[in-house]
Amino acid sequence: MSKGSILVIGGGQNQCGLIRAARKYGAQVIVTDINSNPPGRKLADVFVSIDTKDKEANLEVAKRHAISGVVTDQTDAAVPTAAYVAESLGLPGIGYELAVRFTNKFVMRHYLKGRLAANIPDFHYFEHPGQADDWMSSIPNISQWIVKPHTAQGSKGVSRLLKTTAQSQVWDAFRESNFSGILIESYIEGKEFSVEAFVEQGETHNLAVTVKEHYPENPCIDRRNLYLGNVSHEIERKLYQLNTDVIRHLGLEQGPTHAEYMVTNDGKVYLMEIAARGGGGNISEKLIPYLTDFKPTEGILRFSTGAQNEMMYRNYRERFAVMRFVDLPHGDYSPVRLPEFNQDWFLHFDLDLDRVFEARPVRNSADRLGYFIIRGETAKESLSRESQVMQKLQAAASGARK
Repeated sequence: MSKGSILVIGGGQNQCGLIRAARKYGAQVIVTDINSNPPGRKLADVFVSIDTKDKEANLEVAKRHAISGVVTDQTDAAVPTAAYVAESLGLPGIGYELAVRFTNKFVMRHYLKGRLAANIPDFHYFEHPGQADDWMSSIPNISQWIVKPHTAQGSKGVSRLLKTTAQSQVWDAFRESNFSGILIESYIEGKEFSVEAFVEQGETHNLAVTVKEHYPENPCIDRRNLYLGNVSHEIERKLYQLNTDVIRHLGLEQGPTHAEYMVTNDGKVYLMEIAARGGGGNISEKLIPYLTDFKPTEGILRFSTGAQNEMMYRNYRERFAVMRFVDLPHGDYSPVRLPEFNQDWFLHFDLDLDRVFEARPVRNSADRLGYFIIRGETAKESLSRESQVMQKLQAAASGARK
């Protein structure tokens, strides 16, 4: 990869691996972020505090520093901006129109409806809360529907509708979309999976399948992501085939994808959503490299400067891991002193309980207290380690509950 100046749009914790990878290649790294002091700032050569959604401001930064590439990862908000900057400067990128296709859920579903209609939940789009209220008044069983903003990440504003609270849930979704539109779509009963992939010169390389488990109080938020090598080959085949078809129909020729699917009890597969970025929570930076030996962050950087990726990777089933979001009994807590753990068990540990905090029902990803990614030589060992860590954390927290 040629040296030069790389613009990284977004300086949050999940972008740090991408920033470090750019530094490793000897590039000057310019980072933009709306926060004045994000984690990526100290890793950057140049930092500019601007909104990652501000296309023109980021383009101006790119011009000022004569960048040779622009990248982002693990965050939807910056994907259209990165595509816009690249397109404006004639640099490698996925194109702004395509980026919108991957980040606007209504555009995504509308585009696929005539191509993969059997794999898309029934959906309705509303630009104003009153339109949604009128539609809901005609629905006999509102609990068979989910509301979500047409643009958002981290399941913000996403919930299964309840008869007693449907109107307030719709308003929450509109707020999370900045009142620019929501979707109400049919609730699919089944098991949720995610598929991580990387597209190289139009060919989709499906890298790994995640089994997802949710919080009991919220079926829309992950509590555990399991990589235990136990997904049936038939379900994996269906997921990989649909993922390849979705990517092909949407038109992505290059770069990472993170997709979520529901599989019903009778084996039918539905697309929930797909993003033209790596999976958040260090799936892209740490989990996929551990499971497959392929590094998406390096692949993103190579693409951004016009270099080709050599797609060499191992079968993800040969290694084992669990991503666990920590949950505690609801209530107020004093600072918790964390117990000692064997650091060799962890791919990542992100838990800050050394403060006064509240454990509350999880409405979206921001309500989660933190997470860890644990590995083992076998699926059984991974699960045993997860259980040991959770038991120690819960025991430590129990004495701090107010």
